[in-house]
Amino acid sequence: MTVWRGALVLAVVAIAGALQAQSPSPEPSFFVRGLDDLRDRREAGSALLDTPMLPGSVVKAVSLVAAIESGVLRADSARVCRRVSTVDGHRFECAHPDLKRALTPAEALAYACEDFFASLAPRLSREALNRTRLAAGLPPIASSTPLATAIAGLAGPTTTPRALIGVLARLTGVGGDPAVPMNAATRAVLRDGLRGAAEYGTASALKAAGLTALASTAASTAPGGTPLALAVALVPADNPTRGIVVATPAGRGVDAAAIAANILSPGTLAPREALAPIRLGRTQANGKTRVETIPVDDYIAQ
Repeated sequence: MTVWRGALVLAVVAIAGALQAQSPSPEPSFFVRGLDDLRDRREAGSALLDTPMLPGSVVKAVSLVAAIESGVLRADSARVCRRVSTVDGHRFECAHPDLKRALTPAEALAYACEDFFASLAPRLSREALNRTRLAAGLPPIASSTPLATAIAGLAGPTTTPRALIGVLARLTGVGGDPAVPMNAATRAVLRDGLRGAAEYGTASALKAAGLTALASTAASTAPGGTPLALAVALVPADNPTRGIVVATPAGRGVDAAAIAANILSPGTLAPREALAPIRLGRTQANGKTRVETIPVDDYIAQ
């Protein structure tokens, strides 16, 4: 009977953990990690971080690289944003400021210009896009997926917020993973756009906090239809050593970027205690089970 009670306790703990993992937290979630030192990591809200979802505008960085490398765009290309456009039956609306002039590719990335990227659909091949996606660590776009929405990250395979740090690191050529192959001029445009996002674009809260970064933001949707805002950044901009991703059920990409800025600001990085502890059932010598709550680091060390 003692063994049965122990098994029941373990079962209850396992079920509770599974239910918690299936229910993303309504609070903002974040993951910070070193790009070279995998032991340098902090996180909160792992359920949301590990929930597959569309990457939204974050994937525009992938689309930009594919377009330049395949000759669809040049570094000095320019396009006046139409503010509203319809491509492949999908209506795209831009929220960035109307600059009253043409945008360069780097500026279009910094502002996440919907019209600029939707205009690539008739010219950018699915094969070219998928080559860059695969190199960045993203699954390919299926032949049945409309290309315009796939270019903007609004359709296609899902990925987890946690994985977006690696995607941005491979694109920009930092960290331990193989860099996405591209010409130096292409990478310069990409970095200018991501730096611009953190300075004057969708993630400008990072500059307001005194940080330099290569960044991107996005709107997405969790399973069940909950709207989400995402922000991913590599810091500092010139020689990134850390990456962060924030996923929050409230607000927009600019708000997720503000949360990231607050977390990364000196002296405010969440301590290790922000990591959820592990509940572990241990069978004792007398056959009874004792449930312990231990820090994640102690569990990993065992």
